Amino acid sequence: MPLINETALRIPSKVTKRAPGRPANTGAAQRLMMLEDIDEYRRLKADHASQNAITGVINKEARKIIQHFGWSDPLLATVPAAGEESSSFTLSEEEKKRRDLTFKRVREEVRKVWRENRLPAEVDVADKPSTEIAELIKLFARKPRRKQAYKVWATSQPRPDLEKEVDTQHAAKLRETALVPQPPRVATWNEVASEWYKMAPKKEKKEARKQCRRLHKQDLQRWEAGASADPQSPEEAIEFMEASQSFLSDLMHFFANRASGVAIMFLSGPNGASLMYAAVTFILSH
Repeated sequence: MPLINETALRIPSKVTKRAPGRPANTGAAQRLMMLEDIDEYRRLKADHASQNAITGVINKEARKIIQHFGWSDPLLATVPAAGEESSSFTLSEEEKKRRDLTFKRVREEVRKVWRENRLPAEVDVADKPSTEIAELIKLFARKPRRKQAYKVWATSQPRPDLEKEVDTQHAAKLRETALVPQPPRVATWNEVASEWYKMAPKKEKKEARKQCRRLHKQDLQRWEAGASADPQSPEEAIEFMEASQSFLSDLMHFFANRASGVAIMFLSGPNGASLMYAAVTFILSH
């Protein structure tokens, strides 16, 4: 199940070269291939290798892309090339010149993509926002859910008879079971409280449901107050968008894979900044 995953970030800065609406120089599949092969380039840059060595791996990647997608339009082709050329095939001088230009164009695109994605550590805002994103994920995982009515009813006032019944039933379970570890008392409490709630007067059950809604509303208000962290400036908002790329790209990848289809997210920030994540899963048998 091949998957193409593409992230496009546009921020209002001197780095942005393409005019709004102009198509990307590189297709999603080509860009993905470049990013999958970036490790050797990163290692050479980290080791302060010679320019010849770095140019060598860039040339190698350019040749790989051309070999895979063909000479016609290697940066934007949507399918691999049909097959290898015959070794006896003779190129005209005009075709040789065209291929030289094509190779240079692919090589420069590889160099540009690798340079832009050289090292995550080079992004000044990477550490803090990535930690912030991790905390946001934890925060959303803790989003309060509405309490079950029987629990609210059972704990709304002291119920010694209920607790006594729980102790009796739990002791009987412990005598009968050979499970190790033994079942916790809270499991028996839930069973007894649920049964007693079903037999409670309608008025008490109605009040318990109202209390559930009231408590849930209060919990949500507290949660939303903690979840709202408005940026202090447009620059801070854009920094957060930049730092979110990896996480949101992986998220779109996950949804596209699970849905066997397309997943797209578009963020529009201040000062014209925009960020798009697109992941497409192709099922070869369909």
